Amino acid sequence: IVRLGFPAELSANFLSRILDRFSHAAPAVEVEVEVAASCIMGVKLKNSELDLVVLREGREPRQWPAAEAWRSPMKWITSEKHQQHLRDPMPLANSPAQCPWSPLESKECQWYQMAVRALDQAGRRYRIVSTSSTVQALLAAAQAGLAVTHTLADDRLLEGLRPVRDDEGLPRLPECRYLMLKAREPRQPATDILAAQMRDVFSENANQTR
Repeated sequence: IVRLGFPAELSANFLSRILDRFSHAAPAVEVEVEVAASCIMGVKLKNSELDLVVLREGREPRQWPAAEAWRSPMKWITSEKHQQHLRDPMPLANSPAQCPWSPLESKECQWYQMAVRALDQAGRRYRIVSTSSTVQALLAAAQAGLAVTHTLADDRLLEGLRPVRDDEGLPRLPECRYLMLKAREPRQPATDILAAQMRDVFSENANQTR
């Protein structure tokens, strides 16, 4: 058995391909997968509850060896029909300001701060009308015409949603980096095989988007 922790926001685009490749590379090895927030997986890795994790930069244990796995720009998302990004103040669907899952000393949500900091620095007025801890719920709020939200640029969007264009007046959001980390004593050789398959999938996807 090899124990994998994977971030929820990347799972739809990558996880099935990673597991498929691993099943061919190591057909006799079982994979236990935990899809969760990065702050949870960082602590579980430190406590030796996972063998391999991918998590968002900034949530890794201190002084822990890590390699970049994936990076993606963030995009504002609006409804094609309702155009809430044109309103002033702009209605915003965002993560809770305080992470409800974080066992870390800092419970400040990175997703929340990224959005509000960009708007504050640009002097763009907004009001938070919906909060959720899942990307799916935030996108649903945008789809319903309640608000503008944000997600990774390479996320698959629900019908009726579109990215806000750079010329539509919203500030640019920063790029997100994701790191791959192994446990101090990972189960081998399965962990190294799974890590190799993950690197291949991320690399192939990066080449396709260039």
